[in-house]
Amino acid sequence: MAPPFLTAENLPDATRAWAVVVPVPFDRCAAPAPGARLAPAEIVAASHQVETHDLEAGCDPTDRGLFTAPPLELDYSTEDVALAPIGDAVEAHARAGRFALLLGGEATVLAGSARGLARLGRGGVVRLEGVLGCEDVRHGLRAVPRTATRRASELLPVRSSGWRLAAEEARAFATGKDLAGPTARRLAARPGVAPATADEVVAGLPQDVWLALDLGVLDPSALPMPGNLEPGGLAYADLTALLTNVFASRRVLGAELTGLCPPTGDVLPAFVAARLGLRILALAHRQRFPGGDGRR
Repeated sequence: MAPPFLTAENLPDATRAWAVVVPVPFDRCAAPAPGARLAPAEIVAASHQVETHDLEAGCDPTDRGLFTAPPLELDYSTEDVALAPIGDAVEAHARAGRFALLLGGEATVLAGSARGLARLGRGGVVRLEGVLGCEDVRHGLRAVPRTATRRASELLPVRSSGWRLAAEEARAFATGKDLAGPTARRLAARPGVAPATADEVVAGLPQDVWLALDLGVLDPSALPMPGNLEPGGLAYADLTALLTNVFASRRVLGAELTGLCPPTGDVLPAFVAARLGLRILALAHRQRFPGGDGRR
């Protein structure tokens, strides 16, 4: 049995948990830096070096029971078949009232998550990504990281922020559909410049949202890994402050953490991802149980 995220012991099943972690080893497209299928296991392994009490959120998200599901089994024979298990998992946990944290896997995961969210009949997506994923087709495929935000926007309201790269086609589409949020430059804290507000990041979205965090939104200095070479991304502190503000302004149904390509022999990127996973769960825990730390 695979080890659980953050905790030493896994619950018997998801029914006793307030939140569930779902490993999604999605790795389908021809990327410059393959290996995303290894990311969920690397993040889970690194999470055992993370202190589970989050000082800034003021809680331990493992207190009320956290379940780590087996990795999703994926079949890439067709786009629909590949994405279906992701949407099914998101829908099932949301309907059960559990907070789901998906650990990817490439950023295409959003194209699957959106399918499950759309069947709920409510909600929007807060997308944080380093490359604006609004192209229509890439390498002859309609569901890859560079198109995932566009696929989601065909089903749900989406707001994409934090990007520092964008193809002309992607930017034109995002601007025309009013889903282009603040860029990385506008979200980063700089002397004498007021950063964009959380209201700009969630503008036009309903009260219930899904948080889709592509780790490529971080600057290479914060997340050194293959495929994340473009400077000008968010600092770790910029990102965690933004996450706090998103949770303060919207009810977050669940989240995904994608885009990690773990370099061989370097645990730092997976540790950063695990630490962000803890922060997301801690903020969700505080949002759902505002009356205390939730210790049983």
